[in-house]
Amino acid sequence: MPTDNSAVELMLQNYGIDHTNDQSVDVFFETLPKRFSSKDIELIGEYLLAAESDVVDAESLIPQLPKQKAEFSAHAVTKSDLVKKIATETDLSIQAAREAVNTILDSITNALHDGQTVRLTGFGTFSVVEKEKAAPKTKIVATPAPKRSSDLQFRAGKSLKDAISSRN
Repeated sequence: MPTDNSAVELMLQNYGIDHTNDQSVDVFFETLPKRFSSKDIELIGEYLLAAESDVVDAESLIPQLPKQKAEFSAHAVTKSDLVKKIATETDLSIQAAREAVNTILDSITNALHDGQTVRLTGFGTFSVVEKEKAAPKTKIVATPAPKRSSDLQFRAGKSLKDAISSRN
């Protein structure tokens, strides 16, 4: 890493990373392969080397830095992605963010298991709906009682619907 901290700070600010938060900086550098192509990572390295050499003003190179990939757009969002996002945007460590995500997901799962509805205002509502399975249509006189099954339902909230529809 270059010794010219101002060049690194400029680059991090360009990408919306709080350079004063060590956790955010660490996550940024750890996730470079997800954020950029290998060619773009080489360009970032060249930027850092040029800025370190003091031959070129680091600020003049900022417009030449590659653009980040749209966050989470290349793949499905995973629990790990959520943990990293929470750690980046808060002062939580990766471990604390992981514990927070696990606690939230466990709470939702347990509530649904207990037959409760989970309502996250603006985001949506999770619920379990019990359905009767139809008995098979056979010529057998004594058919067993229909079995019950559970279906998980999610109904998006207004804020989530509005956010998704505004993308178009």
